Parts: sequence; structure tokens; C-alpha cells
Amino acid sequence: MEKMGAQIFGHWCMTRGVVACVVCAGEMPAGRPRGGRTHVVAPAQLKTNNQIKMERWTTQTIGDECRDQLGMLQWLAARRLISNTVQCPTCGQPATLYRAATCSDGYTWRCLRCLFHRTIRAGSFFQRSHLPL
Repeated sequence: MEKMGAQIFGHWCMTRGVVACVVCAGEMPAGRPRGGRTHVVAPAQLKTNNQIKMERWTTQTIGDECRDQLGMLQWLAARRLISNTVQCPTCGQPATLYRAATCSDGYTWRCLRCLFHRTIRAGSFFQRSHLPL
């Protein structure tokens, strides 16, 4: 993860009165950041269809990359098996990825402004699965 100024809440940082996202180079008004990550992985880390087809996995290589829940989510998002970003349907702002102890996957998408929430697996191949990721 790149670093600009003082890093706050994942990939958000405070520089000259503006909170800037080093992942997508977007800006939002100054003040206390609301939440943290709006991406599971940086957009540049998303794999293309050809890259995914050329990959060869073993349980060892997957295990090395997916040591914890966030690592597993990053692995799935990079291969576009789950959504990398989610937009709030009410206000249109990017939802934030939050750690959720009550969720079996450990993380959920939330918009605090609109009280919107969605599971990390919504809209994916895993949506109806009852097994944890």
C-alpha cells in the first residue's frame, strides 16, 4: 500500500485539508474520514480474463495468499469472483468495507449516511452459499 502523508483508516490519508485516496486518486472534503476502504483491492490489481485463465493454483499457493479473512477477500476480488467496490443505491457514494463480527465472512459493505449495508458476497457466485468464504 502506498503512503501519502499520514495514513489514516486503510488507504485514506490527510494532506493539506483534503482526504485523498491513493488507490483511485479521488478526493473528498476535509474532516474526519467516515470509515475506511472503498475497494477490496486496488483497481490496478484486478486480473483480466486472460491473466485468470493463465494462472495455475495449488492448495499451497492459495493458502499462502489467503492467510486470513481479508487475504481471502482480496484473492477473490482480484479474480472478480466477488465485487471489488459497491455503490450505495440511495446516495450513490461508494460503500465502505467494514469488519463485522456478526457476519460469517468477517466483512460487510456499509454506507453510514444512508444506513445501507450489503454482504461481501452479494451479487456473486457465493451469494446463496451458506459456507463461509
